[in-house]
Amino acid sequence: YMNTLKKRIASAFMAAVLAAAAVPPVSAAADFENVDFLGTVVFGQPNGTSGLKNLGSSLTYAGTSDFKTPVLNKSRTLKRTFCLKEGETLIIPKGKTLKLTAGANIDGTIYIEQGGKLILDRFSVNLTGSIVCDGTISVTGGTLTCFGGSMLFIGETGSFNVADTGYSEEYREFNGRISADATADTVCLGKTNYPDPTFSGEPVAAVKTSVQSGGAELSTELYTGNLSELMPGKVGYSEYYMWSGDYYDTYTVLFDGGSCVKFTGRRDGGWESIGTVSVSWFTAVLDIYRNPENAAKYGEY
Repeated sequence: YMNTLKKRIASAFMAAVLAAAAVPPVSAAADFENVDFLGTVVFGQPNGTSGLKNLGSSLTYAGTSDFKTPVLNKSRTLKRTFCLKEGETLIIPKGKTLKLTAGANIDGTIYIEQGGKLILDRFSVNLTGSIVCDGTISVTGGTLTCFGGSMLFIGETGSFNVADTGYSEEYREFNGRISADATADTVCLGKTNYPDPTFSGEPVAAVKTSVQSGGAELSTELYTGNLSELMPGKVGYSEYYMWSGDYYDTYTVLFDGGSCVKFTGRRDGGWESIGTVSVSWFTAVLDIYRNPENAAKYGEY
């Protein structure tokens, strides 16, 4: 009976994935209809905002001659609302901590390396972009709200902790909480003290799509292998190539918490991206950050 049930679930999942291409994207307005704004309004918004430019000398822009990404080169505490715009990225490397004490609007992408830390302390943090964490995220105050279309992905080496200290009369909000829209993708493969089942990272089904360079699909099929073998801790991240080659595979994975994440990788091994986050580029940037002489090898392709 259980095998039959699993087959039905997998078949329904594959049908949904195949049908998605024919369904127009849900509008932003529709996404917001399901959001509890009362739980995300920042009542005690501090004066002023800060962005990447305000981090100044705390950032090192590493990469090739054509593409560079900011890496936090020393730990910082921000006392103004941090705004990471759409299209902007930030890497928090091993041994560095970014502490946000005045809330944040994260429309861009943050990657946290194993050993790096992001601390969300006081005031609301609104995520409409993506965070991939192989390090540590701690919500010690305020509420982390994941809006529709956002992605919060905690890898096998990562950890996610919430303080859950109750309601703050001073800041008029709940402290140390996370709130996720039904259309946000929130997956934790690592350690967490957050018991919500929607945050679970157990894969239950996957669809494999083989794609030729230029985007032409060669085949789409239900993946029948060991689902745990698809996770980044087993597959790893691929070496960054300026050109990705002629063929690549994507696996659209459904997790038991309801989130659905697409993994894209080269056929010679390793994931290039998780969702829309190019993890292979971020690992290349970190290599160049620590060994500037290696920049040339990533620009040879």
